[in-house]
Amino acid sequence: GSRGGETGWPCHFSGMKSEREKGGDPWLDRFLGAYYERNPVNATFIGVHDHDHRLPDISQAGVRDAESQMRALLAEAEALPASEGSLGAIDRRLAEGFLRIQLWEHESKHQLRNPSVHVGEAVFGMMSLLLTDFAPLEERAESLRARMEALPDYLGQARGHLDAAPAAWTRRAMRECRGGLSFLERGVSYIEADLGPAVAEAGEALSTFHKFLETTLLDRTRNDVACGEEAFQLHLSEGHFFDRTADEIVEYAREEMARADSWLRGAAADFGEAAPSDVVATLADYHPDVDEYYERYRETWDALKQVAIDRHLVTWPEAPIRYVARPEWARAAAPDLYFLFYRSPAAFERPEVHDYLVTPIDRSMPEAEREALLRSHNDSVIKLNHVVHHG
Repeated sequence: GSRGGETGWPCHFSGMKSEREKGGDPWLDRFLGAYYERNPVNATFIGVHDHDHRLPDISQAGVRDAESQMRALLAEAEALPASEGSLGAIDRRLAEGFLRIQLWEHESKHQLRNPSVHVGEAVFGMMSLLLTDFAPLEERAESLRARMEALPDYLGQARGHLDAAPAAWTRRAMRECRGGLSFLERGVSYIEADLGPAVAEAGEALSTFHKFLETTLLDRTRNDVACGEEAFQLHLSEGHFFDRTADEIVEYAREEMARADSWLRGAAADFGEAAPSDVVATLADYHPDVDEYYERYRETWDALKQVAIDRHLVTWPEAPIRYVARPEWARAAAPDLYFLFYRSPAAFERPEVHDYLVTPIDRSMPEAEREALLRSHNDSVIKLNHVVHHG
C-alpha cells in the first residue's frame, strides 16, 4: 500500500482475513514484543504483564538501543512483501507509522526533554497496577514494590535528558510529583499490603526530583514547545493516515466553526436567550441532586445506548460499563495528575464489567463545594462528556 494517507484498502473488514488466522505474522510478533519491553507501563495497561515489575530504560544506552531496534524493525518491514486486503496488512502499516513517529521523538529528544513525560510514567507505573483487579493483590503489590524500588534509577536517568524545558512543562511536572507523593503518603494506606521501605524509597526519589525541577530546571527555560511543521505532518500521515495538510485542516475547521457559530446564534432565541453563551450558562442549572448523582450516569448511559440500538448506529458489542466513584486510594493524588475518568479496557484482559471512575461526591462535603461539583457535572456534561464521548 501507499506510505501516505491513501491506503487503497477496502473500507470494510468483511472481506479481510486476520494474519493470525493464517499462522501469524512473525514481524508483528517481534514488533509487539519489542514494544512491550520498551514500554512496560503501557504493557500493563494493555494487559501484558510480563514487565509489570519494570519501568522503561531511558538511560543513554537504553535510548540508543531502542532507536537501533526500531530502525531494524522498520527496515525489515519495508523489505517484506505487501499483503493487501488483510487485517494483518493494516496492523503492519499502523506499526510502521508508529515506528517512524517514535524514531522522530527519540532523535529529536522532544519527548525525552519533557519532565512531565517522565513523572507521568513514574506515577502511573505505580497506579496502573491498582486500577483493575487483573491479578491477586499480593502479586500486584510485589510488582508495585519493584516499580517503587526502580524509581530512583528511572528518575536519575530522566535527569540526564533534562538540560532545559519550557517553564509550563516543568511546573506541570512539579505538580505531578506532588500528586505522586500524595499517592505514596495517603493513597497507599488504603492498600492492604506491607510496602513500607519501598514507599519511603519512592517518596524520597520523587521529592528529590521535585527539588531538582524547582531549583534547577525551572531556571533553565526554553520556549520551543512546538514539534514543528515537518513533525506535525509526519503525525498526520503516519499516525492518522490523513492526506490533508495542516493548512487544509485549519481551513476546514474555521469553516465548520463559522457554520456552527451561525447556527447557534440563530437558535439562541428558540431557548429565550439573546446569545449562545446565555443558553450554555443555563445548562448548569439542570443537574442531579446528591442522592441521584451516580445513578444519573447509569440512566443516561442506558437511555443513549438504546437510542444507538434503535437507530442502528452501531453493532453493539457485549461490553458492559459501570459508573463508580473514583477509588479512595486515588482521590488525594488525582487533582494533581492527568488522572482520566476512564482507560480503554485492556486489549488482552478485558474485564467482564469495565469501571468508569466518576468524581466522588457525598453529603459531608461543604455545601458550596457540593453545589459547584453538581453544577459542573450537570445533565449536559454527563450526557455529552461522560456517556457519548468517553463512555
